[in-house]
Amino acid sequence: MWLVLLALACSGSTPAPTPTPALSASAPAPAPQPAASPAPGADFDACMDTCRHDNMARAVSAEMIEADCTKHCAPQAVVRTGSDLALRLGQRVTVMGTFQRTLHHGHGPEPYMGTAIVLSDGTPVWVATGDAPPDGWAPFLDKPVRAEGTLAQGPDGDPGTWLEKPSKPAAP
Repeated sequence: MWLVLLALACSGSTPAPTPTPALSASAPAPAPQPAASPAPGADFDACMDTCRHDNMARAVSAEMIEADCTKHCAPQAVVRTGSDLALRLGQRVTVMGTFQRTLHHGHGPEPYMGTAIVLSDGTPVWVATGDAPPDGWAPFLDKPVRAEGTLAQGPDGDPGTWLEKPSKPAAP
């Protein structure tokens, strides 16, 4: 045994270490996929358990997995009035109101036509600008609707609130 160690020490070379799979990963695994977990808003605890289990092999911290799973499983907020918008920017929500064509007083000198879901207190949540509503939305004009999307501040200093990547509207 001593002779083997002495021979290795004198040879000047050491065997290359074998890389472990956990240390050789170049990038963290992607965030949880919706198909892997129960539907958001279903049973929150069951969704969280399944999501954690499905993502435990990701090369990220437990805190990041917890945050991703909470975001995926949390029930969506429902926005019905302007006061519901205050703390919801950047969040996926369900917006309920009347789908209307209306003037938008954006960042330009003149107002222009746009389409919005107008909330019960008159606050518009903009869906599009231009001469026509988005594809598939025209039958819902002047009717109560609900649509899901992510709330965002308007581009380039636009004072309005926008629903980004909205789902197709449906009756409430």
